[in-house]
Amino acid sequence: MAELSREVLIKRFPWAAEVVPEVNESEGYFYDLDPWDFSQEQFKLLEQMFEEIDNWFKQRDLPVDVVVYRVANVLDSIHVELFSNVSEVHTIVKKYKQFSRDLIE
Repeated sequence: MAELSREVLIKRFPWAAEVVPEVNESEGYFYDLDPWDFSQEQFKLLEQMFEEIDNWFKQRDLPVDVVVYRVANVLDSIHVELFSNVSEVHTIVKKYKQFSRDLIE
């Protein structure tokens, strides 16, 4: 089985690619995406989380209503910043963040 990576997951779940906000360089703002620096166990959790989100929308025959802004490893746990009007999406993300914390305990 191939190793999981950002590229592998984005190919499978294109909606999970981070959206880079438009910035005005003359105002001095910049925005760089964090590299996805995760262990394979954490990548597996990301894959499962994306799968669960994707399935939630598929089961309801809806387009995926998620905008991802950041996926990062913060203090050895998965941290995903996103926008969605669907509260279940936020519940799923919170659940997998806790699962990732459980990996280090």
